[in-house]
Amino acid sequence: MDIPSDLAKVGETMTSSSRHDEFANRLAKSLSSHPQAPPAHGRNTWLRKELAILGLAVSLETIRKWLSGEALPRPTRMGVIAQALKVDATWLEVGVDLPPACEPDAAILCLEEALETILQLSDDERIQSIAREALTKAKS
Repeated sequence: MDIPSDLAKVGETMTSSSRHDEFANRLAKSLSSHPQAPPAHGRNTWLRKELAILGLAVSLETIRKWLSGEALPRPTRMGVIAQALKVDATWLEVGVDLPPACEPDAAILCLEEALETILQLSDDERIQSIAREALTKAKS
């Protein structure tokens, strides 16, 4: 049975909306737990200034959209945002904590475990594709 295209789009939107909301929650949690970020009023401005120091110029409207779940940052920006907030970029983007640094002999096993976790927890096809490719390379 074929699903009408307009219904398929609703499903995609719900998944995207869920991802957006989950990211917004992690971003808000990161801001709340950062010792230098203001508790409420002024935190968007503080984040914008921190990102600018790291070379990433974004508007207050962009940050508002991230925090309200209306938009996600581009993947190229995620690392800078994580750096400004002093959180793990993978956790910020997909909600997965990677294991602590691995011993050199166990690095491949550690990487494989992290990639398997990402595959299990992410519903983003792009992220799953990247994780599958990296897992294949790690196992070869």
